[in-house]
Amino acid sequence: MNDFLVRCFQRANIPTIKEPTGLMEEGSLRPDGYTISPWAQGRSLAWDVTFPHTMAERYINLTSQEAGAAALRAADFKNSKYAALAKSKIFQPVCIETFGPTDAQTQSFLNELCSRIVDVSGADEFGHHGLVCCLGGGRQLRHSALNDYICRLFSKASIPVLKEPSGISPHDGRHPDGCTLIPWRAGRCLAWDVTVPGTLAERYVNLTSKECGLAAARAADEKMKKYGNALPSMEFLPICIEILGPMDPNTLKFLKEICKMISVRSGDSRELFFATNHISCLLQRFLRVCVLENIQLNADMCN
Repeated sequence: MNDFLVRCFQRANIPTIKEPTGLMEEGSLRPDGYTISPWAQGRSLAWDVTFPHTMAERYINLTSQEAGAAALRAADFKNSKYAALAKSKIFQPVCIETFGPTDAQTQSFLNELCSRIVDVSGADEFGHHGLVCCLGGGRQLRHSALNDYICRLFSKASIPVLKEPSGISPHDGRHPDGCTLIPWRAGRCLAWDVTVPGTLAERYVNLTSKECGLAAARAADEKMKKYGNALPSMEFLPICIEILGPMDPNTLKFLKEICKMISVRSGDSRELFFATNHISCLLQRFLRVCVLENIQLNADMCN
C-alpha cells in the first residue's frame, strides 16, 4: 500500500521520500514517507500507513456498532504517536481496515490526492487515462518500439541513421528521436520525432469526433513548433500516429516514400502494406499493455 501511495504522489508530480530518517528526535520513530515539496500551508506532508483489523478483539466492540471505528481509533493512535512531527510538517495517518472502511481523515486525504492526479493527468471515469498517461510503462514502450521500427525501415532502405542524437540543438538541449547521417532531400539530412496522440484524449476528442486523423494533425503542428526552428540545418518530420491508427498526411507520405525505396531494393511492391500492417500490430499490442496496466493499478488500489 505504501508503494502504491508513492506511485500516486508520482502521478501527481509530487516528489517523495520513503521511510525517511532524522525527522524526529526519537530515532526509532519514522513515518512511511513524506513529500519533498509543500503539500499545504507551505509545509510538507508526512504519512504513516496502518491496517487495523476490523474483527480484532481490541476493535470488535467498536466496529460492531459503527463501520470505520477501528480505522478512526488507529488514526487517533497514530496522531498521538507522531504529535512531535506535526509541529514542522502536516501529518496524515492513512488508516484502512482489513475489510475496507477508512476514517474520514484518510478518505479526505485520498480524495485530495486523486484530485491532484486528475489535474495533472486528465484521468476520467471512462478508463482512457492508461492510454495517454505520460508515466505509463506501456506508452513509453510503444514509443520506443515505433521509433525502433522507423530505424529499421531506414536500414532496409540502406540509409544510415542515428537514434536520439545530441548536440543538434545545443542552445536548448532538444534532441529528436533520430536523424539520417546522409542527405535525405535537397542536400539536408532528415530528423524525425515520433508521437502517438490519444484519439480519445480530452484535448483531442472534440477534433477526432468530427474528422478522422485530426489528433495526429494537431500533434504534428505542435511538434513543428517545437523543433521547426531548433533544427535549421535539417529537414524535420513529425511522425504522428494516433493510438487507434490514423496518421497525419505527412507521416503517410513519408511511409510511402521510404517503402518505395525499400521496394526498389527488395523487388517486392507490397512493402507499404507490410509497414502499415506492422505499425498496426504494434499499436494493438501496446494498446493492450496500456489497458492491462491501468486495470492492474485499479486492482492494486482495491487491494
